[in-house]
Amino acid sequence: MKAPILRKETLAPGISRMVVSAPMVAAHAAAGQFIILR
Repeated sequence: MKAPILRKETLAPGISRMVVSAPMVAAHAAAGQFIILR
């Protein structure tokens, strides 16, 4: 599944926060869950 990156912010060297458009993932997510991107 590919999701377009809407925003990317570098928090520290090698650590980034990304905002992606993934409505199918968001529909099944619950508080406290995260995803790993490769």
